[in-house]
Amino acid sequence: MKKKELLKLKTLKPTKELMDTFHADIGEEVWQRGSLYGTRSASRHTKYEWYKFIEARVENNILKVAIWTRKRLMLGWNVPEFTIYIDKENQEWSTYDYYGERWLSGMICNLPYTVQDGEIFGSPVWSSETSNKEASTYLGCEDMIAYSAVKEFQYGISKDRLIRKHNSELEQIDEFMAAVRKYPQGYNNEWLIRKGFRDRATIFYKPGKTVTEGYCTCCGKFVRIRNRPKHLDKGICPEHKTEVTYRSWGKQNVLQEQKLVGIIDKTKNQDEFCLSISSIRLTWRKENNYQNPEISIGESYRFRMDGGFRVREEYEFYEYRHTGVIRWCHMQAHGMGYYRSTQNPYCTLYTGNLKRVRQNTKLKYTPIEDFLEKVNYKQMNIEDLLSIASRYQEIEVLIKTGMSKITLDIMQGYGGMIDEISTGCRKLEDTLKLDKVRMRQAVRLNVTRKELQILQASKWADVT
Repeated sequence: MKKKELLKLKTLKPTKELMDTFHADIGEEVWQRGSLYGTRSASRHTKYEWYKFIEARVENNILKVAIWTRKRLMLGWNVPEFTIYIDKENQEWSTYDYYGERWLSGMICNLPYTVQDGEIFGSPVWSSETSNKEASTYLGCEDMIAYSAVKEFQYGISKDRLIRKHNSELEQIDEFMAAVRKYPQGYNNEWLIRKGFRDRATIFYKPGKTVTEGYCTCCGKFVRIRNRPKHLDKGICPEHKTEVTYRSWGKQNVLQEQKLVGIIDKTKNQDEFCLSISSIRLTWRKENNYQNPEISIGESYRFRMDGGFRVREEYEFYEYRHTGVIRWCHMQAHGMGYYRSTQNPYCTLYTGNLKRVRQNTKLKYTPIEDFLEKVNYKQMNIEDLLSIASRYQEIEVLIKTGMSKITLDIMQGYGGMIDEISTGCRKLEDTLKLDKVRMRQAVRLNVTRKELQILQASKWADVT
């Protein structure tokens, strides 16, 4: 489309129907709360039904879509704020900004509209039945208002343009995804309930003068209760020997637990790994006697890792570059302001295939699965877990001697070895900076970092 020729087309004016609608919408007074941070005081403003108005006509096989904002109409503007010229045959459009006297290429939803008090994102746009019919007939969109028909047309073109422009990126992503192996058979609902959510286990008991048993959501069966519990008390399950929460039978119709669960495996390229993470939610219902929980899967992420388990690329199953296409794409930050964030490799890791994954790596002799079992499949940064264990042989020794608490403190630190542990030592007592007696005590107690500091201080002070 030649822009000079487009400007020769007749400029649309607001129709009588448009102006009647504009004047009839007198709005209503609403109260606006002040800002919590003191940047805006409480005030009243007028809230209207319509903030944008559209007229659409076809001339010389070009669809003209004129847009007025309420603020401009209040100032007496007859000329539209924007006019979008659409050439369906050549699959292109261009927008003229009358206020800025410039041409724009943005979509109808992204134009720099005049800021209007009281307007919220997604407010409806007014257009006459004539305009709706003109736009939908020209663009081949049946029973759509003019704004939605134009947006749908522009989305389709933008999608094709972006895919052609970023075709090499998509090919690279698809190549990696094709190399990702299928989930191992052991990763199933049974594993999620019995192990993946073990740290969220609950025992439901029926209250009374004597409470002898309760139903454990982790074990999937009734277990013996020795002490008379209260609702939301903590305890230890006699079957799987880990902490549980006691809940009175019937006080909750629905119990939901949600966490991120991941699987790591070698890709078909063999020289790299893929960590796949999904948001999993388990729902127990009273009507089912809190048995057979519903399992639902939410957002999905994948991380490409090198041979040292360092993340090299991040992917998400999301909308690709605002094209409306949901597929695997490079991860982007989401949200606004302080809530803008991106996903990291933080999850509960599936352990059924770890022994095979560790083969021919620096973790060949480091039983990571044993460590995760002892910490009840706690969520943690998997990149830190595997990369730190690969760099420091001391992690292998600590795990094999059963010192899971100090190992967990190391993994939740700052991405390296803590100061309380010496590296490069041949003996465990030297690694822990203790003598043999205190070293045996540390292993027996499965000490935390704080407890190790106390033992080290007692050695230096020569206190028995």
